[in-house]
Amino acid sequence: MLRSAMYKDDEDCSGDYVMLPETLQEVLHTHERWLNGQDGKGRGDLSFADLFGFQLPGRRLQKVLLQGANLSWTDLKGVNLSEADLFCANLQHADLSGSDLQKANLRGAYLSKANLNDAKLDGADLRSGLLLCGPRVTDPRFDVTVLRGASMNDASMKNANLEGADLREVSLVGASLAGANLRGADLRDADMENADLRGAVMLGCRLDGTDTSSCITDARFTGPTDSVRNDMEAAETDLTIDDPWSINPDRIEEMVKSHKKWLDSDGREGTRADFCNRTLTGHFIRNVSLDHAILRGALLDSTDLKEVSFVMADLARANFSNAKITGCQFDGSMAAGACFDDAEISNSTFRSVLREARPGSDADVLFPTNLVSSSFVGTMITECDFEGADVRGAEGTDFT
Repeated sequence: MLRSAMYKDDEDCSGDYVMLPETLQEVLHTHERWLNGQDGKGRGDLSFADLFGFQLPGRRLQKVLLQGANLSWTDLKGVNLSEADLFCANLQHADLSGSDLQKANLRGAYLSKANLNDAKLDGADLRSGLLLCGPRVTDPRFDVTVLRGASMNDASMKNANLEGADLREVSLVGASLAGANLRGADLRDADMENADLRGAVMLGCRLDGTDTSSCITDARFTGPTDSVRNDMEAAETDLTIDDPWSINPDRIEEMVKSHKKWLDSDGREGTRADFCNRTLTGHFIRNVSLDHAILRGALLDSTDLKEVSFVMADLARANFSNAKITGCQFDGSMAAGACFDDAEISNSTFRSVLREARPGSDADVLFPTNLVSSSFVGTMITECDFEGADVRGAEGTDFT
């Protein structure tokens, strides 16, 4: 018997149970008593609750548990959600204007079209996150925090972690992002008029269609794409900076050798290569195996890759733009959100990987190459095999 390692969208576990109004009020009352130190029942737990459309303006919800909760279309104006756990919560179209989300856990949250005007998100964590529910996995879109189309005018996001976040078409007019981590974030077609980017880290950001000329900035960019270069040169900003995420060739070689030992010994020796968020821009990499390696969010733009194996590697949101990729294997890799724009890819494979059933199981497992929401805009593809790849939401080519 054959089963797939991917799970259907309709098996999303956010908002698993409907919360009755009277039950909600009881939980909130207990939580507020806990905040006031009046009893020891612990903080309120609304994880996976379906709170669609509830009216909760002005409530004290700091430190509340809302993992995987459905808060879409919910009125949360002025609510105190500081240090709340909103991991992979659905906040689509929610009204969070004037709310306090400082130091909140918003990893993997879905905030598309939410109203965050005048909200405080200082120190909030908006990195990617994937919610596991027993044998299930949430909708792949929740792997990346989605703020697409959200209104965040005059919001305060000082030192917030927005690494890899989807901020397409977001309105950040007058917003403060001082010291924020926007590394690898997608800011295409965003409105950033008069946004404060001082001290922000924007390595690998995508800014196509975004005018940053009015921003207050000394933000750090690396290897700017044309869109970044055009906008920032118009503002006469110096982009020559040191990249703290860069890694020298000798260290790369050491890590690759140790990774080979790890592979050859089934993990008993050596160390699994971890290039997560590392800058490998412009390197020449030949005839090496990076099977099962971690390259999530890595910058591989303008690299020359020949006969490199990335089988079952974690390449989520990796940037291969302008790379030359020849004879490489991406079979079974996790490459959701990866960028291959303007790359040259030839004689490479993106096929599924079949793993035999483990002892005690009667099912072989099929691992398709995950290219969900990846980008191949302007990519030259020659003699490549995408058989079985999951290309939902991928743009730039039809993969036929």
